[in-house]
Amino acid sequence: MSLEHYLRKKLITVVWKIKGYNTEKIFNELMSREYWTKEQWDYYQNLELKRILIHSKNNIPYYNKLFSENKINLEEINSIAELRKIPILTKQIVRENLDNLLAINFDKKFLKKGHTTGSTGSPLTYYG
Repeated sequence: MSLEHYLRKKLITVVWKIKGYNTEKIFNELMSREYWTKEQWDYYQNLELKRILIHSKNNIPYYNKLFSENKINLEEINSIAELRKIPILTKQIVRENLDNLLAINFDKKFLKKGHTTGSTGSPLTYYG
């Protein structure tokens, strides 16, 4: 291991331990990806996309309803290119469904309501 990797690992370890992460495992996973091929990254990206979509269907009321109403089968979405099967989330949809866009498996007390400035129209409320 080079000095640069050693120092990077130590710094990241301290910061992540403060945040409560399993630093050794995360660091080793990240370093193992350093020399991945494009095909390996594409495969990983598609796995993560599937994981996010499944989480959305199972935990976000808006997306559960959207997928059901539009008969979107998550098994048919296997790449970024196939995301076009999912209708675009607009500001108006966010305004009308703000609370239904929050995951039911996340405690809302950790979120703060925010607002855009509305410089291009009316302000948008969001959780952040």
